[in-house]
Formats: sequence, C-alpha cells, structure tokens
Amino acid sequence: DQSLVYDIWKIDVETKKKTLLTNSMRANYPKFSSDGRSILFVAHKNSTTQIYTMDIDGKNIKQITSNTDDTQVITPVWNPDGRSIAYAEAGPDGAMDIHILELYKGESKQITNSEEADFLPIWHPDGNKISFTGLYDYTPNLYTNDLTSGETIQNTDIGDMVMGVQWDKQRSTITASTLPTVDSSRVVAIDPTRV
Repeated sequence: DQSLVYDIWKIDVETKKKTLLTNSMRANYPKFSSDGRSILFVAHKNSTTQIYTMDIDGKNIKQITSNTDDTQVITPVWNPDGRSIAYAEAGPDGAMDIHILELYKGESKQITNSEEADFLPIWHPDGNKISFTGLYDYTPNLYTNDLTSGETIQNTDIGDMVMGVQWDKQRSTITASTLPTVDSSRVVAIDPTRV
C-alpha cells in the first residue's frame, strides 16, 4: 500500500538535489536541531510510534524512545538548548497530551492531561514555557504552560480558532494560522502572555 515509502528527504534549495535520509521507516515530522547538526523525527512500526534522531546526512539513526502498544507521537520539537524535546503523545486510551523528554537523562514527563487533544508544542526561547494547540470543545486554540509553576493559561478563545506554528523571534510572539473557515486561512501573531 506504499506506506513504507513515506520517508524523509532533504532538498538543497540552491541545487534542487534531493537526498533520501530514511528508508522504509514510515518517517515524518522532521525538525532540525538549533545547531543544524541533527534531525529529530518520528517513525512508525505497525501501530507504535518511536522518536529518533539522525545526523543531517541521514547517518547515525538512533531511536530515543521505547514506546509499546498502540502509542502515537506527533509534532516533536527541540528545546532551544537541544537538551530535551517536547511532543504530543497518545497512548492506547487515545488521549493526546504534551510530553517532554530529557535526552541525556532519558526521562519523560507529561505536561498536559486532557481527554481532548493537545499537540503542536512550541518552546519559548528561555526553555521555561511551552505554547501548544489544544482541541478543547472540538475547537483549536492556543495555550501556554509555565514549566516552572505548572500553570497553563488560555491565549485565544473559541472565536479565534488558531493552531500554533512557531516562535517569532523578532516579535516574541507565537505565529499561528487560523482555520480556513471563510475563504482562506490567515497567519496571525499571538502574545503568549495574553489571557
């Protein structure tokens, strides 16, 4: 069914040369590390997802999780210091929450606990907060969790319907996109301290 062809490619934007980095891993969600030396990604075997890292040339592929059963992982991102990653994980119960994996310790910690989906984590530059998209009441909105206090605030409301994309370094905001509910989707900047 071509499911094993779903892999990660690297494209040189100047020469247009394409290089296959994974082979028959059903791999997706690639993210470059901040130093540009590694790529973080997820890959699927049957109904279990694992998180991996590899060099930017596709060498030294290393599995960094040991998930079992029907575990799904999506939208992993590096902490700005490269020492941990945040990602969304759903276990056999189907509840998708934000987790953080300390790479050097190998310890994972669950950050959110909701029966609805939390995904698309976005690290703040100091590494002390994570913004994420929560699908509460079937509506995507932006939330920010303070990792020090454990407090989560809601940044957008039902009318906003936004999904976080990335941190905007110039504005210190979250770049998000609205749902294409009218004629198109719109890109917006959200203040992560907004309540």
